[in-house]
Amino acid sequence: MLLLLLLVSCGGLYALCSYSPKPIRDDCGNILDPVGGSVLKNGIGMLMAVIAKYRERSSSREHTDEAIERFHATEDHKFFNESYYFNGSDLKTKDRIISRISHRGRGGAKSYVFLLLDLERYGQLSLEQDHVDADVDQYGNPRALGLVYECLEPMKRWRIKYTGKMKRGCVHPQESNTCKQDLVDVKVDMLYSRETPVFWYMRDDTPECLGKNLSQEPWGLQFLQVCLKRSKNHGHYEDYGRLCGTIRVNNDTPIEYDMGTFRDHSWDIRSWKCMESLLIVLVTLEQPLILFGHEYWYLDLTLVSMPGNSSGVARYSTGYVLPKDGTGAPTLALTTATSVNDIPWKTREDGVHEPMPKTQVVMNVRPNDNANAKPASIRINMNGPIRRLMYWPDDGGFVVYEDSMDITVTEVTTGKSLNAYGTRQSGHRVGTYDPTVDGGC
Repeated sequence: MLLLLLLVSCGGLYALCSYSPKPIRDDCGNILDPVGGSVLKNGIGMLMAVIAKYRERSSSREHTDEAIERFHATEDHKFFNESYYFNGSDLKTKDRIISRISHRGRGGAKSYVFLLLDLERYGQLSLEQDHVDADVDQYGNPRALGLVYECLEPMKRWRIKYTGKMKRGCVHPQESNTCKQDLVDVKVDMLYSRETPVFWYMRDDTPECLGKNLSQEPWGLQFLQVCLKRSKNHGHYEDYGRLCGTIRVNNDTPIEYDMGTFRDHSWDIRSWKCMESLLIVLVTLEQPLILFGHEYWYLDLTLVSMPGNSSGVARYSTGYVLPKDGTGAPTLALTTATSVNDIPWKTREDGVHEPMPKTQVVMNVRPNDNANAKPASIRINMNGPIRRLMYWPDDGGFVVYEDSMDITVTEVTTGKSLNAYGTRQSGHRVGTYDPTVDGGC
């Protein structure tokens, strides 16, 4: 009898370790990410996700909004990176402003900064520079090269200001010092006001998405050590709002804008070159998307591939759909989505990868406070004429394409489609990945 119980127990354990649930597919039959692992790994991953969510919830509450919005304690690590990022798009003209200020490297001593403008009247204008001495103004606000992000009300309102020269076109860093430069005078003065709840990574992710991002990985001692270490001194939160104000070029009449805008603030140990590729969809809807009986206006889908990553996950999926603040509608968080491995790229003769002219992705979401809700399925189509902005972080080791396109968002069950505007952000490593040099994310 004891032998029989032992055999049954061993058989059950083997089944838990070896059996994987059927993958979730979209309406076209494509397998969606995260796929997870075996039943046992999924269970452990879910437990890790619950712990991570609790820690992130505690971390987001133990500091004041003002402290959270400021630069954080840096680490003595060459891949430390704290970044502020804005991405705004105007409904009428599809004009855009995209900007980042980051403190990075050991002690956060250097800054990577860019300001990109895509203006119907003037074309593409750019300012991009790495290895700038990190700086803040007298109030601790991020600033570099004449660009300032002024925090007016923590977690609610920011002002973006710039006065200076910008180049026509987006120029690779290696060419910027040798090519003929056509410079223009630019003045930016715009006010960002948050309109949505804040989405805090891990805290607001669904546990099944977060857990399966972990359980689909081959686990080893280093992977588990990284998961434990990442529970300290890191953070990542995002929100959407309106960016209103003026942009003036060459002392011409200032252009007034009211842009649907994405904002991101994050800090961690990470390297752009660690990633193989990424796709981030940043969308503002022209009319509200009705899901679970509520109106939703903004969405984000983030898919990252890091197959050679030496210190974390090899691929990662997250995303959300946000209502306007104060409506009582819950945040909708991702359960599954199109796999980043299924996003095609074209390769130029010089080996550099470029995104395809069209992209279609699916994301399934549910209220992040209701585990019993059946996820809603959304399809996002991006095609048509492309207005492209580009930048090259890590000294050109990675290239990012920020494309304005025709965007349609469809609720799969009803088939109802809505027009949207924003950016398809696609990025790809340039060259090969060496974990001993390029580190991990």
